[in-house]
Amino acid sequence: MDNRKIKFRVWDKNLKLMAMANCIKYPSDYVYPQIYYRYKNKQTGKIIDECALFGSDDGCDTVRVMQYTGLKDKNGKDVYEGDIIRTKMFGKEIGNANFNDIDYFSIVYKGASFKLENNTRTFYFTKETSKSAEIIGNIYENSELLKGCET
Repeated sequence: MDNRKIKFRVWDKNLKLMAMANCIKYPSDYVYPQIYYRYKNKQTGKIIDECALFGSDDGCDTVRVMQYTGLKDKNGKDVYEGDIIRTKMFGKEIGNANFNDIDYFSIVYKGASFKLENNTRTFYFTKETSKSAEIIGNIYENSELLKGCET
């Protein structure tokens, strides 16, 4: 059995930046979970440590937390929830859908698994599908890449 690394990254909604998570704390059922993350300030070059709340629908959270899928793209980059990938679906045909063309998908976590999803299709993101996948951005910084995916 392979031991998958459990890693997270965050999108800071206020600072508009992506950062790697260092620590996640769940103090109690009555306190919001906290995530600690680190990033390099682009203007000063200093390393900054931040702490933020997450996991609530009441607007108090300032970050979006994304989990590492345990898989790498065809270039060896770690694939996280929220990444946008470009892939060719092995030239397969399923029903009326022909996958000979390159398509764009975001990585989502649904139903206890990671999936490739765009406006019209959803597939499981597996070790096999990761072999042809290439990360080209993420849904927070490059959402325009998914526009027009209505095939």
